[in-house]
Amino acid sequence: MTLKCGDQGLRENRCWIRGGDLHMDGTKVLGISDDTIENVVLEGFVFIGARDHALLANKPGSITFRDCEFREFVQSSVPVMLDYYDASNPSTELVATFVDCDFRDNRYFGTTSQSALIYGNSNQNRIEIDNVLFEKNDMIWNNTRPDTHSY
Repeated sequence: MTLKCGDQGLRENRCWIRGGDLHMDGTKVLGISDDTIENVVLEGFVFIGARDHALLANKPGSITFRDCEFREFVQSSVPVMLDYYDASNPSTELVATFVDCDFRDNRYFGTTSQSALIYGNSNQNRIEIDNVLFEKNDMIWNNTRPDTHSY
């Protein structure tokens, strides 16, 4: 399945997904009921400041983000959460690929968050990064800036 922003799948077409708890659900809870996530491609989307995640996935398969942007995740658990683990089938994996994407203006929210932009919880989660820009992200707990504290 390929989802494109406009005919060309470019960020300039301004397909923004802003706010809310979760932008994309790759689980059986609210997402698709299939056992796998196979060949999902998103092109040209801008994900802005979800409270939990831009992506939460816990099934094997592959998800590719091309020319996407993840920004202003300042009160989130972690922008991208790869939560796949299957002890009974160790050869399977969840692969998240980021091509020509940007992670910018994101900030670690505090002790209830992960201090990462992309988090995988087992060796069955693989990340591929190609020509990705990481700019103005502060993923360190900073006691000198009160706006980074979580309450």
